[in-house]
Order: sequence, then structure tokens, then C-alpha cells
Amino acid sequence: MKRLGGRLLLAILPLLLLVLACELILRAAGPAPADSGGRGPERAYLTCEHDSLLGWIFPAGAVGDFEDDGSPVVIETNAWGLRGPEYDPAPEDLCVVVLGDSYAFGWGVEEEASFPRQLERLLREHLGAPTLTVINAGIPGYGPYQQIAMLRQVRRYVTPDLVIATFSLANDPVDELRIARYAPDRLQEYDPALREPDAFLSRLSRHSRTASLLDQRTRSWQLFGANAGAEARRLMTATWVRLIDECRQDGVPLIMVVVPQRNQILRGGGLAGWFAGQLTGELRALPREIARRHGVPLVDLGPTLAVVQQHQDAFLPHDAHWTTAGHRAAAQAIADALPAVWPDPAEVTPVAGADTSLPAGVQTPLDRPPS
Repeated sequence: MKRLGGRLLLAILPLLLLVLACELILRAAGPAPADSGGRGPERAYLTCEHDSLLGWIFPAGAVGDFEDDGSPVVIETNAWGLRGPEYDPAPEDLCVVVLGDSYAFGWGVEEEASFPRQLERLLREHLGAPTLTVINAGIPGYGPYQQIAMLRQVRRYVTPDLVIATFSLANDPVDELRIARYAPDRLQEYDPALREPDAFLSRLSRHSRTASLLDQRTRSWQLFGANAGAEARRLMTATWVRLIDECRQDGVPLIMVVVPQRNQILRGGGLAGWFAGQLTGELRALPREIARRHGVPLVDLGPTLAVVQQHQDAFLPHDAHWTTAGHRAAAQAIADALPAVWPDPAEVTPVAGADTSLPAGVQTPLDRPPS
């Protein structure tokens, strides 16, 4: 045992010395440079503010640039803190609410190019209803938990005739994992870090320049692994079921829209591509299984975006978000699927006979009483 311990020490000693040398070099180089994100001091960037119910939302009636793929887009918010015009539909008007994250929000494109606004134009033309309103309730970073909270907020002002909930396979599961640490009563303290602030690796990163550098360099893979993890998928499933149940109880038709990961459309090869495919296999099948089990129509935008990508760019050059063409294709795919759930907008009725019960013992952040 002594000989084995000595050999082990000799084996790891060079690694320890290398880590120590890296730490000394990084500390001697001075503090790490601040990341400005490419922002110029002359630009007025629009940022979200904390919210005790939603986690964060844009300030009402604000105007500012929003960071995107190289050329900032001017964002204007309405009185509800949402992107788009002021919403004041009459009781007899048709009202569609789109829930989601940065894809619904229209990251990187003008407001008129976002798929909720393009969908509004398509539906007005198809239904001959010029007073139909599509409310874009998408906020960057929102996961399923916040979609439910946002729907409750919107229902304070209008009664939806249809809800379209978008779910991003790229980050919604990990978003649900992160916000579960703070919801429902600590959302003012929300921090997007993947790990608990008091976890060992979090403390190590704060005190070691080497650990901090390694943490930054592997952040995307950490997020990728957590996003495909069992706990994130369990939380996301429970909240999806709760959204389905709430819409059904209110008698509001719901359609689920699945936003694929960028690498599903722009497939990369090699070991990294194979590993990514293995991690995301179960995740890609999850929305379809939930929709099948609970009798909810589902639109998978994967095939639609793949067709667009064959002829033109569906994604921004250096970003995972869609171009105007990608948003146009998404709006058309959703419009094509609506007759299955919304055959007569004037007389909508909930889907009956589907199982909306949660698995035994499963709770969502919305179920947890304040501590």
C-alpha cells in the first residue's frame, strides 16, 4: 500500500504543480477583463428588471437596443412590459396568446418579422378577422414555469381564445432546473448560475482563477449536459402537464410548439456531434410523448426549419435564433396546424377525455408553498 501510495503521489504531483503554476500565472496577469458583450457606451441597451412573480420582465413603455447577432435591434415594450403594440382587444375580438422565450420574443429580428406578428397577419387573412390579436408574451430566458405565470398575468387583462406555448429543447429544461431553486417566493434573488451559489465548485471558482477559467471554458457543455439530465426533464414534464391542465380547466384550446436545437438542423459531425445526439435523444422524444398522452396538438418545427435551411438561412449567422425566413416558416407551420384544435374560433371547446394528472409525488415550482 505504501508503494502504491507513493506511485500515485508521483503520478499526480506533476498535475498539481501544473495547476499551481497556472494559478500563479493567472493571478500575476491581473484581474480578469470585464466582458462588455460588445456594447458601446453610446448605446442605450434595454434590460429586464426583477419581478417577484415572473423572475424578470422588461420595464413597461421602454425603448432601447437589444443585443443580438452583430447589429442591435431596437425594442419597444408596451404597458404590460411585452414586445409589441399596446393590446386592448374588445371582448368580442379574437385573442391568441403566444408564450415562450427568445424565439417567441423574436431575438435578432424586427418586431414585425417575429413569428407571433407574422402569425397574426396570416390568421387575419385566413379567418377574415381584422380585429384578431396575437399577444406576444415571449420573454428571453423564460421556461415553462414562467409561461404559466405569464399566462396568469395576461388573463388579468384579456380572455384568450387560444394559447400557443413554445418549448425550446435547447434550454427550457435547464431553465426549469435553475428557476426551481427560487420559485415561487425567492424570484427576486434569481441567479442564472447552473450550480447553487454555496456548492463546492461554485466556491472554488470564486477563489481560484484556474477553476474559474476551466468553468468558463466548459460552461456550454455543463449547460448541455444539465439540459438533457433526468431532473431537468422531470421538472419540465411536470410543468408542461400543469399548463395543459390549467388551459383545459379554463376551457382554452392549447397547442404545443416544439423549437428544435440548432444542431438538430445544422448537424455537425465527429465525436462532439455523436455525443450531442446521444444526450438529446430522450429529450427530443419527450414533447411528443407528453402531447400524445394528454391529447394536445403538437407542432414540431424541426422538419419545417430543415426545409428552410435547404434553400436559405433559417438561423442568424452567429446565433441559434431564427432569421426572418425562419420566423415566417414557423408562423406558417403553426397556422397550418390550428384547424385541428381551433376548427371554429367562435365556438371553441376544450379537448375532453385526456389524462392530465401529474405522476405520483411530482410537484412543480407552482405547487410549492412559500417557505
